[in-house]
Amino acid sequence: MPETLVPTPTADVLPRRFADFATLGEALDYAAQGVRGLNFHDPRGVLVRAYRFAELRRGYGERRVTQALKAAGIGAEDAAPAREEAERSAEEAALRFARRRRIGPYAEAPLGSDRDGREARRKAAAAMLRAGHRLDIVRRILDATPGDIPDPDLS
Repeated sequence: MPETLVPTPTADVLPRRFADFATLGEALDYAAQGVRGLNFHDPRGVLVRAYRFAELRRGYGERRVTQALKAAGIGAEDAAPAREEAERSAEEAALRFARRRRIGPYAEAPLGSDRDGREARRKAAAAMLRAGHRLDIVRRILDATPGDIPDPDLS
């Protein structure tokens, strides 16, 4: 039996705010607290993917977002806005992922140069790459000193 998709609602418990955020990331963080999102439909109007704003804040990279939309049957043209947002906020998303996993600048202690440290770094890099982050961003985050959180707008 096929899975029944439920569209994201148009009403939300959050008060509606217009253009009073300093950054797009701040606006998406606010929207992710609610229940709304993006609904993708096929040419016949059948819902093929309900994508909550909270999913945009999971810290997935552009490649992972693109793969998820493609797997849901969403064409490249229809997926372009989500893909462009993922590309625009690539560094921010990687930092969110690192914070969730407590790696890089969010780690409790720096990775050592011994065998265990190298293995932990390899695993952290693999997790970030699987999440769709670019290698240059992964390296920058893993090289960061714990507690020294980089500003995504300066990269």
